Amino acid sequence: MSQGGTLICMNQSSNFAIEKLFLPVENKVAQLKCKDFFTGGSLMHVSINNAHPVMAGMPKNTYIFVSKSPVFNTLKEFEGEALAKYQPNGSPLASGYLLGSEYMNDYAANLDVHHGAGHVILLGFQPQWRDQSMGTFRILFNALLFNQNVAKAHPQYLILVQPSVRSIRKRVTQHVSVQILLSLALFTTDSLSNKN
Repeated sequence: MSQGGTLICMNQSSNFAIEKLFLPVENKVAQLKCKDFFTGGSLMHVSINNAHPVMAGMPKNTYIFVSKSPVFNTLKEFEGEALAKYQPNGSPLASGYLLGSEYMNDYAANLDVHHGAGHVILLGFQPQWRDQSMGTFRILFNALLFNQNVAKAHPQYLILVQPSVRSIRKRVTQHVSVQILLSLALFTTDSLSNKN
């Protein structure tokens, strides 16, 4: 990352990156007790910064799948962008269960944190949950393709740049390969959990 790479963290792995990389970000719900804040296996409504390459092609508002997920607050030294945020007031709950919506209000569910010459993409939700959260697959794939060349072009980044047939074929192949790898990993995880 210090030389321009990108680290992608999904859901609770974001806490590891925040701690070990000393990111100027805090998980607002990390120390809360279940009687004050709880959500598990629920859909939340978020607003999207779809001018950012990681959010390219997403609508301005969407739903994310959360389960014991972090809620991000940026600190004074933060450099980067909020890519998805919870609403300023009221409950973001669309389906499931949520206790303590006030701890989510106006905080981020997704961040691009500048780190050295690179980026840490914190996804405070599960974009790939058992192949069911199809609405957020695009975010994960975009993040996987978010390299230093794309980052340098942002915010002048344009998706419609008349790519060549070869570049389209390469991108499609990358997407398919990633989806196959994710499916295999999820299948293996599910198989092991079922045996236990």
